[in-house]
Amino acid sequence: MMKKQISILCILVSILSNNIMAADADTSRVNLYRHILQDDKIAKKMFQESARKKYELVGIDYCLKYFKCHSRYYANSLIREMILEKGGGKGGIEEIKNFIEKQFKGGKYAFQDLESCLELYDSPEYQTEIERIVKKYCKECK
Repeated sequence: MMKKQISILCILVSILSNNIMAADADTSRVNLYRHILQDDKIAKKMFQESARKKYELVGIDYCLKYFKCHSRYYANSLIREMILEKGGGKGGIEEIKNFIEKQFKGGKYAFQDLESCLELYDSPEYQTEIERIVKKYCKECK
């Protein structure tokens, strides 16, 4: 019986230490991007190369409320927002969040519901709004 308890304890310690190491790695990754994005040329290039996809994903992050949970998804969401903010300013991020808020007030979609967020992502209205925002904030984007 004692052997079983020790085994379970070892497994729990292993899981806990893996989670701590993952959190440290995510923090390091976010800090690395912060450092890299201090160079305006790099920031602009990263923004131009991926603005459309980043705006799409920031909207989904917002829909799923990833900005509120501290997880690997939170780190990815934070990095996306840093790239968009540095390259195009906060305006585009706020516009996509406002668009999502309006969609949810209509009752058609629900926050933190994966199926609902994916429906929104696939909707022509969402894709049109993303296109409008990219054109507005990234003149050099293709």
